[in-house]
Amino acid sequence: MVRNFSHLPASPVSFNELIRKVEKEKGGVIRFDVAQPYFNPPETAIPATVKALNEGFIHYAPTRGLYELREAVSKFIKEARNLFFNPENEIIIVPGGKFGIFSFFSAVLEPGDQVILLSPYWPTYKSIPLILNGEVVEVPTLPPFKLDEEKIKEAVTCRTKVLVVNTPNNPTGGLLNKEDLKLIVDLAVDHNFYVLSDEIDWPLVYEGKKHYSPLNFEEARERTILIESFSKIFAMTGWRIGYAAGSKELIEAMDVIQQHSVSGPATFVQKACIKVLEDPFPYLRKMVKECSEKRKITLKTLGEIKKLKFQKPYGGFFIYPDISNYGLDSETLTKELILEAQVAVAPGTMFEKEGFRNIRICYALKNQELIEGLKRMKEFFKRKVSEK
Repeated sequence: MVRNFSHLPASPVSFNELIRKVEKEKGGVIRFDVAQPYFNPPETAIPATVKALNEGFIHYAPTRGLYELREAVSKFIKEARNLFFNPENEIIIVPGGKFGIFSFFSAVLEPGDQVILLSPYWPTYKSIPLILNGEVVEVPTLPPFKLDEEKIKEAVTCRTKVLVVNTPNNPTGGLLNKEDLKLIVDLAVDHNFYVLSDEIDWPLVYEGKKHYSPLNFEEARERTILIESFSKIFAMTGWRIGYAAGSKELIEAMDVIQQHSVSGPATFVQKACIKVLEDPFPYLRKMVKECSEKRKITLKTLGEIKKLKFQKPYGGFFIYPDISNYGLDSETLTKELILEAQVAVAPGTMFEKEGFRNIRICYALKNQELIEGLKRMKEFFKRKVSEK
């Protein structure tokens, strides 16, 4: 019998069928629902990919990834955030950050182990443990994305195996501060559980805020796995490549999972990433600057919409407005936005139990689409106010 996965949270792409239907009947839908930066990748990415293909890098690579790429990743992490991981045995190259998450959970979870999620959260963090017969405990955060110390302490039990950290947070754009992360690390040490730290959007912080990691604390080193990717910060979603960094023990276990599943990322893709990491920081500075401008445009327009409530996000490229003043739950409002305004957002029910109050907006669009989409959104909400 095929397993029933109806208990898993919906993916943000679950409205794709409705979007395709509307596009066929009415024309284009502006996609604020997809967590994808609509930027060109670094100038070297495509030529380096083609060059690697032409030079014959079309066969298997080591399952942990090319050593040259692991070495480049180690150098990048060290230069960017003063964190050192040995490329020999503390880094693994994975076919997308999502598979890094899958292989980590596969490596550490036994049936019945508990995974703590800080809510709201990216739905994959919940789906993978459930697929692996783990249990998920959701702990609500305080707006915009701050730990509730009492609730998180209550959630930890003798069966807690992993706590997931995602900062900047998807879907809120919130940042965990140093005190929040120290609390998590202390709990992990005291109760002997792992921390999965997904820092895929780490450079994208604004207005003088800083990004912090659990790995800024030495005591987190042996029990934290760092997940990052080329997808978001280098706009290379189609290359499907990321990396995980952690203790030798964790990386060895994840390597076993990779050996017996996907074998590893494409060799020519890895060669392209080596080239990208030769001089990554000018590109990253440009992306942060452009995302900051898009954020300003988005906050200004949303701030002009009557009855729409939101917390200002300081990271990522997301905003998570509260739409409860309009008398519609998030899924109904999402459908109406697609049908009436040809604008797609992601309903909050994909990210938390109480998500019927919220929608996620990803503002990393091309400027023309961003401005037009926000205009349509503003007109849509204006109509909803008048209808009430």
